[in-house]
Amino acid sequence: MLPECFAFTGTPYDHQRQMVEDHWLDRSFALFWEMGTGKSYAIVHNAAALFEAGEIDAMVVVAPKGVYRNWEGEIGAHWPMALAPTICTWGRKPQHMRAARAVGLRVFLINVEALSTARGTKALRSWLETSRSLLVVDESTSVKNHKAKRTVSLASLARLAPYRRILTGSPITQSPIDLYGQVSILAPDPMGFNSFYAFRNRYAEIKKRKIQVYDKKTGKKKDRVFEEVTGYRRLDELQERIAPFSSRVLKEHCLDLPEKIYQRREVQLTEDQLRAYREMTKRALVKLADGDRVTAPQAITQVLRLHQIVCGFAKDDEGIDREFASNRVDALFDVIEEAGDSKVIIWSPYRHSIAEIANAFRERREYGPVCFETYFGDTSSEGRATAIERFQTDPECRFFIGNPQTAGYGLTLTAASTVIYFANSWKLEERMQSEDRAHRIGQTKSVTYVDLVAPGTVDERIIDALRSKHEIASEVLGEKWRTWIEKDAA
Repeated sequence: MLPECFAFTGTPYDHQRQMVEDHWLDRSFALFWEMGTGKSYAIVHNAAALFEAGEIDAMVVVAPKGVYRNWEGEIGAHWPMALAPTICTWGRKPQHMRAARAVGLRVFLINVEALSTARGTKALRSWLETSRSLLVVDESTSVKNHKAKRTVSLASLARLAPYRRILTGSPITQSPIDLYGQVSILAPDPMGFNSFYAFRNRYAEIKKRKIQVYDKKTGKKKDRVFEEVTGYRRLDELQERIAPFSSRVLKEHCLDLPEKIYQRREVQLTEDQLRAYREMTKRALVKLADGDRVTAPQAITQVLRLHQIVCGFAKDDEGIDREFASNRVDALFDVIEEAGDSKVIIWSPYRHSIAEIANAFRERREYGPVCFETYFGDTSSEGRATAIERFQTDPECRFFIGNPQTAGYGLTLTAASTVIYFANSWKLEERMQSEDRAHRIGQTKSVTYVDLVAPGTVDERIIDALRSKHEIASEVLGEKWRTWIEKDAA
């Protein structure tokens, strides 16, 4: 039974209430909930119940770079108690807090990539050793590789936390073997196996293969023998093993979910992008120096040049694209992985981005050679009809990559239940129309909309304006453009 003084914030959905009521005291538990089904709400309330009962004094969240800072907003929005938690985020000082200073729940947020470093591992160990924590690993597929340093470090340190949770929408991204590394966070003997190889040999079909490789030392070829996974078996048994400590929720099973669900995924700029962004900001400030005479089109031109840099490229004075090292495509594939098996629409107003995304699918190949269609200005009439037909009816075609100016009007793309804005157009109408390609008559599921966003840049302000249904042209009239550009000059 939940603590006597515990209360939910707002009205939880049925699956959220059931998880908190039935599993809040479980030492280890996995939320295998599809994207958009409210995992963070359930976990925040789980932490609140444990804190109210005196079971924990801290909550530690480990998540990928684009996700971990989002928990500040999730905790602030969902925390059900009057005394707000004290949140400490990796990369922002202070990174350590003594228990004596904190009256309410202490929260530490750290990105999983930091656990590949001695400094990050030391910080996490310090928190877990000096507190009674609920350890939460969000997007646990980031630790699916049981050999990775981050997985080994986290699995070892997890023993210091009396309560542990892992969260992901798609626990088996490429194979059932992905489960082992994730579940190792919950227990030292995942699913009753004391080694990865015992687990793999139980559920994978393995054949030994021999190939010839070049030996640099001798200058000759030699045989190399390795084991190859050729298939899987006993998957019903595997499901039975994970059922007692996990919950699986799909959007199609949640009849009380809202029709549209909005999320953001942070993408940090690379050093290459930061340098270019700051240089472009200074140029924009010079060009728009006479604020009284600046027109909206002039301001928008400068905003879009900054936005292109955020998206990984910029046009020079001759109209040629200059590319920058960027984290944006990697962030896109992280979201795709979290989306599980659902079909996905990917929007960008830039031809450069559409080509970049298409090339990334061709190079990665894990989704198959015919997994996507593109739809933009250069797509022929025949090609456009084929793209729509394949996306709506062909199970091998999971991704629709489109320009909202071209494909955002009139099309029916209800096969998708996830829509990702790799980059946003600055026109409100294009945003609203492109959202409705998936959310229209014929759609039987809730639709999740994910914006990739570089925090602290014009990217963030474009999304804020569009989400608030404001026309960007009116947002930069007069001196308003300064609030979009000037504070990025530092």
